[in-house]
Formats: sequence, structure tokens, C-alpha cells
Amino acid sequence: MAAQLAGADLLGRIGMNPRLQSPIVALPDNFGWVQLSEPGKPFIAFKGFLTNAPALQDAARYIRNHLATVAPSEIDTFLAQLDGHFAFVFANSEHTLLAVDRVRSIPLLFAMDGSQLLITDHAGPLRARQLVQPANIDSRTSIEFAMAGYTLGRKTLYKNIETLIAGERAIVAGTGKITRSRYAFYRPWLAEDDGTPDTKWRQRLRETTLNVLEKLVATAGQRQILVPLSAGLDSRLIVSGLRHLGARDVVCFSYGRTGNHEAEAARAIAGRLGYDWHFISMDTARFRKARKTEAYRRYFDLVDNLISTPVEQDVYPVMQLKQLGWAAHDAIVVNGQSGDFISGGHIPQELEISLDKTDWQARKDLIVTANLQKHFGLWPALQTDATIEAIAAEFDDELRDTEAPIESAAHTFALYEFLEYQNRQSKYVLGNQRSYEAFGYDWRLPLWDSVYLSFWQTVPLRLKARQKLYRDMLIEADWGSVWSTLLPAPRWITPPWIRPIRFAAKIACAPFGQAAWHRFERRVFNHVMDPLRKYAAVSWWTVAFCAHDHRSAISWLTAQYLNRHGLDWAGRRL
Repeated sequence: MAAQLAGADLLGRIGMNPRLQSPIVALPDNFGWVQLSEPGKPFIAFKGFLTNAPALQDAARYIRNHLATVAPSEIDTFLAQLDGHFAFVFANSEHTLLAVDRVRSIPLLFAMDGSQLLITDHAGPLRARQLVQPANIDSRTSIEFAMAGYTLGRKTLYKNIETLIAGERAIVAGTGKITRSRYAFYRPWLAEDDGTPDTKWRQRLRETTLNVLEKLVATAGQRQILVPLSAGLDSRLIVSGLRHLGARDVVCFSYGRTGNHEAEAARAIAGRLGYDWHFISMDTARFRKARKTEAYRRYFDLVDNLISTPVEQDVYPVMQLKQLGWAAHDAIVVNGQSGDFISGGHIPQELEISLDKTDWQARKDLIVTANLQKHFGLWPALQTDATIEAIAAEFDDELRDTEAPIESAAHTFALYEFLEYQNRQSKYVLGNQRSYEAFGYDWRLPLWDSVYLSFWQTVPLRLKARQKLYRDMLIEADWGSVWSTLLPAPRWITPPWIRPIRFAAKIACAPFGQAAWHRFERRVFNHVMDPLRKYAAVSWWTVAFCAHDHRSAISWLTAQYLNRHGLDWAGRRL
């Protein structure tokens, strides 16, 4: 059942005007959107795909035609039945409807500009209308953003700009009243250990996985499938499952520093499967040069959604695809996101047991602490009593908003998973899909398929913790013979010359403890060892001699993003 939220009155923002003017829809056609405005029919803007209508215009017409006849009380039921990844804006004479899919794979923003509702997916149109102003910065949110690289809940960096969260729709009436509803979302607290044998669970997972991959093949049609392949489980699942199903036009590619262990493992996997594999070399000079190009600046503009740090991991490699003869111009890019999360790989160790604590405050402290350690440490100095208390209160609000079973100690792990799904996964991680769209490629997310979410939200903790069910099924199925013999993939540090220097430094730091060693390694070695070159956004000297400790390259990329909005590394006004 959809979680119905209290309506908010936007008339307070537009004075005494009794009705809104026609909404302004500022969605770029060259960023994957199609807009249909035909005489006598409602307006619709659509982005994404539906399983039963993969083509953009077909999907847009399907939704428009159904919404034109669906009763308002049946809208949520209709949305919950849509199968695919999408966002859309539908407008008729009575109201404007905005919706995103259940994982929020595509963002939407909206704000009032006088007596008009402005709808977009990036900051540019909002900035052009003077809605992105320093005075409108939400100071608490900006600090949380600096800590994690994304906002919490429905918040954006700006108090006057709103967004939809995963599985949500909003209806804006002509009077300005807005009604939100969660029509579908990931609810891992539905998990129940009913005594089903492990063999049956593995069979169910194998069938469900092949089901979502069959849907991928069907919606791809005759188009080439490009898979960014690494040494991990998730992209390997994609390519081995596709080989098991007999998919032919599949091309794998890897990238980063030459000789990195991820790429070498990917080469072996693709070779075993008989798929073509290509490597895109990245070094500091190439990455920095690419970031100065007009194409990269355009990417930054299009992905500035006021909700998360732009994901740069795939941008340089995807830029190169257009110049390489082996990548079809109309290819579909399919990555493994977010198989590690959905299969239980992110459940903290302290939550891997069925807790017997009935005190919600004690269990909430566990959830908050685990989140802070995992996701809110980009700049450890920002973890103060005040920020921790504020984040804990927001988590509490988010869980109560969805009517999550906070009284169930056995589902404490599920509450943690839900908070990561709603925030980091659906905002930051899935932001990676923008790098494909910005350069003209479609994409699919089979491991975020609605069928997959429905399955995994029922898996009990004992099979989910440490990805037990996931790993056991993959090894047992052994699609393409790349699981029983090529798992785990060997790991090593690149470049090779740094290994003895790093080893000597580790010995020297040993008397001061492991924490001291890790701080030293982050400052001195991580910039050089980074196989994907994300640290190249700043200089080695900047990292080594910064007054504040950091967690990863994302710390610096987040600081740069905040700088573009007039904020420092800590989210404070410059």
C-alpha cells in the first residue's frame, strides 16, 4: 500500500494568486528525454524505458494514454504495475503529475517561480531563473552533503527546491496543493525465515536472475550490449548470465591504470566466455585533460542535480567509446549496480545477527553508528555531536515516514538497508547512469529490476549476510565456467614500483597503530595507487598536506562540487 503523505500548500509561496500558471518543463531532449505535446491530448515528458515498450515514444504514449483514463484513486496502482526504469511528467488541465521509479534511477526537481511550477532534472534552468541562490542554501543539509556526498530524504542543497525520492509521485493541483505518495519502494523488512531449504532459495534466485536477464535481452533487441567488466561478482554475473542465455552481441570493456588487477581479471573472464574485451587506459594527464574539455563541462552541468556528488568513474571511458570502432553508436550499457548491495553485501557485521534488543533507541544507535562509519566519513572532522544528532533524527523521520517496523528487533538489518537504498544507492550510486546518457547511450539496470527487488526484500538475514545466498547460487550455477575456477580474482597494487616503498612505510608506522598507518596511507599513497585515477582531480600535494583527514577520492570530488555552489569542503558558505 502506498504511503500517503500530508499535502503541502504551495500558495504560500506565490501570494494570493488562486491558481498556478501552466508548468514550465525544462528537461533536455539531448539527455534522454522525449516530450509529447499534441493538440487535444495531455502533455507528457518521459525518460527511461518500459519492458513492454522499450522505445522512448512508445513508453511515453503508453503512460499518457493510461493516465488520461485512470481515476485519481487508481494512479498509484497503475504506477506500481509499471515495469522498467523511468521518470516522467504528465500534465492535463487539472493537475501535473511527477513520478520516478522505485529506485529513483532518474531524478526530478521542482520549485515555484512566482505563480509557475518549474520542473527539471538539473540545476541549470533553476539557476537561470535565479532560484539557485546562496541565500537559499540549506545549511544543515550542506554539512550532511559534505559528510556523505548526498542529501537525506527529500532534501536538496536549497530550501526552495524539492525532489522526489525512490518510488514516489507528486500531484500538483491547479491551486498549488501538492500531494505526495510512495507507490512502491524496497522493503527488506518483509524478509521471513519460514524454514524453506537453502536449495530452494538458490533455485529461486537462479530463476529470478535469469528472468531479469531475459528481460534485458528482450528490451535490447538487436542492439549491442556493452558491459563495464571488473573482477567483482556483479558485472561477472551480467556477462556470464548473458552467455548462459546465448546472447551474442555483447562486448566487455575495462579501464583504469594499465595492469590493474580488476582489468586483468576481466580479461580472463571475457576470454573464458568468448566475448570481446577492450581496455581503456587512464592516467593522471589524460583524466585532467578530459575534465577541461567542453564535453566534460557539459556533463557537469547536466548532472548537477543538487542531491549528490557527480559520479565521475565512468565518464572518461564513456567519452572514449564514441571514438572507438568496437562500440556501436546505439549500444546499451549494462553495469552490475547494485548487486553487492541488494544481495546483502553492505549489511554491517554488528547487524549480521538477529538482535534481541527491544529498545528502539539502542538499536537506532547501532544503525546510526554503522551509517556514520560506512557513509558519512568523507571528512571525519565533521562528525560532531551536533551533526550526529541531526542525522539520527533524520533517519528516525525517514523510517517512521515509511511505517517501517522499528519495533522488530529481528529486522534491524533491514532498516539499515532501507536507509542506504533510499539515500546513497538511489542518489549517489545510480547517478553513474548519467555518464552514459550524457554521451548518448541508453542503459539497463537488471540488478535493480523490480522483480529482483521483490525477491531480495524477502530473503532472510541468515542467507543475506555476507552475500551467502548470492555467492552460493553463482558458484553452484557456474554460468560460463567463470565462477568455480576464476573466483576469487587475485589482487595486487599498482604501480609495481610503489610496493616496496609502501611496505617500508607500513613497517615504520607499525609502532603507532593501525589507525595511524591508514591515515598515512590515505595521504601519501592512495593518490598514486588509485587505479581509476579519481584522485587526479586534485594534486598529490593537496591531499598530502591538507589540514583535514579524508576518506577517499570522493571526499575531494564532493568538495569540488560544493565549491561550485559557493560552499567549502565542510559545506559552509565561502
